Amino acid sequence: MFRLSIVIPCPKDTSHFEATLASVLQNRPMDTEILVVQPWAYDDPYDLAGEVHFVEAAPDSTYVDLINRGIEQATADIVHVLACGTEVCETWTDAALRHFDEPTLGSVAPTLISAPDANKLQTAGLTYGVGGCRKLRRCRTWLRFFEAPVLGPTLTAAFYRRSAVLEAGGFCVSLGKQFADVDMGLALKQRGFRSTHEAESVVRFLESSKQDQL
Repeated sequence: MFRLSIVIPCPKDTSHFEATLASVLQNRPMDTEILVVQPWAYDDPYDLAGEVHFVEAAPDSTYVDLINRGIEQATADIVHVLACGTEVCETWTDAALRHFDEPTLGSVAPTLISAPDANKLQTAGLTYGVGGCRKLRRCRTWLRFFEAPVLGPTLTAAFYRRSAVLEAGGFCVSLGKQFADVDMGLALKQRGFRSTHEAESVVRFLESSKQDQL
């Protein structure tokens, strides 16, 4: 059985899809399945069908729809959602996965950094402020200590316990990408699951990708 399922939601804009997939294929750990979820049939020009499970979704699927579809199809206990426009390096999953040995751990927020500046943090998860405000955990450098508690990861890069997400009924499609992560964080917290940030699990934005979609 797979230890980890990596779900890459790929909406109609495919400009960064191949670069993200290539970095995952190059650096994935053993016992990992890769699911690419798209709202169309992929013609697989690189003959990756033996290494990648291409999951076709409905043509009108939103980003959150694609994530839910991927998690439904995944077979591993832990699911890693990874957006197109990011890239990973060797061992990026190791430290994050170790947290899930604790049964009450529902999610892990990796460290998202900008390319090419490795010290420019984008986010280390998110928090939920007074009045229902969604806040990203930011800091001048990701090496600094974060005092704000982490509610959960963003859907740009996130590790989840699959059974916990399914118990919560999946991500709320009507809230969209920006708020479905907050909703899931609150739902998991209500069910007794906690979240944490892992500094050693680093995901980098591709230099040409937009970094304001968090």
